[in-house]
Amino acid sequence: MTALPATAILGRYSGSGTIRACCESEFTMTANPYILVLCTCPSLSEADAVATALIEERLAACVNRLPGVKSMYRWEGKVTHDDEILLLIKTSADLFERLEKTIKKLHPYETPEIVAIPISAGSAEYLRWIGESTA
Repeated sequence: MTALPATAILGRYSGSGTIRACCESEFTMTANPYILVLCTCPSLSEADAVATALIEERLAACVNRLPGVKSMYRWEGKVTHDDEILLLIKTSADLFERLEKTIKKLHPYETPEIVAIPISAGSAEYLRWIGESTA
């Protein structure tokens, strides 16, 4: 994974290392082993079951539940509209396969949304905490 240049919020930056944002927080801008996984669930109880299992099995450091997501997608040739709960799952990239298997085991959808996004920058303390919480 290659480090990305900081956005306008962080100011000008190129390369890897540590930068300071406008608020003087320390951010790490290096290739790191952490990811944000997105997963939608059809109900709060199913979202809670997935989130709880991931935390209890140390497959995620933190899972945020965002209710009220309105999803529109094509499924089996039809455009579908659903209310869903979006899970934001912070974890280590090396745990992705186990995390994916756990979600698929618990999830009611035939093809659940499980999308990983590399975390290219973050508070050094928070990233360290993700690693400690999933070890």
